[in-house]
Amino acid sequence: MRLLLMPQCRSSGAHDQLSVGHVDHAAMMATAQLHTRPVGIIGGMGPAAGADFVRLFVDACNAYLTRTGFKVIDQAYPEHWLVQVPVPDRTEALCNGHDAPLPALQNAVERLQTCGANAVAIACNTAHAWHAKLQQDHPQLELLHVAREVARQLKNSGVKEVGLMGTQGTYRTALMTRPCHKRASCATARWTTSAKPDARHLPRCQNR
Repeated sequence: MRLLLMPQCRSSGAHDQLSVGHVDHAAMMATAQLHTRPVGIIGGMGPAAGADFVRLFVDACNAYLTRTGFKVIDQAYPEHWLVQVPVPDRTEALCNGHDAPLPALQNAVERLQTCGANAVAIACNTAHAWHAKLQQDHPQLELLHVAREVARQLKNSGVKEVGLMGTQGTYRTALMTRPCHKRASCATARWTTSAKPDARHLPRCQNR
């Protein structure tokens, strides 16, 4: 059984297991047409998560360049922009039924668009609860969706059992499980187990 970690967005911990599919896809898109696909990254939730996402993105670009035969030099890496913005608590908003994080997320997307980004990733899982609204308001951008990218990665890796650890907002909105079951390509991944911690252990997982 593979454990899929969905850390608290405000955590400063590493997101390697969480972001691998999300970051790899962003890197592949950016480097497929070198210097023509500027990438934007929305961070700040917490700031260390955004910084770590950039590190993973650069590592993924390095791997893609090597795999496809491009010379790995500074000039080969795609243009990418990180916007670190303070965003109101996502889980609190979801649990209390309001959209306080949305204006800050909208502002971040607009800043990245001004920088020329045409593909944007969000370095926070719970913030994807507002993905549909952000994509609807910015149809000219491709806003990557972490749950879909994770599902794609699981399918490609042949993973059939998944453990999920995340925020209360992630659980309550079925952020990770709903897209998987709705899409036929995800259904073929056959998540025979999608487990989460029980009520007794949940606080310990979410407040490290």
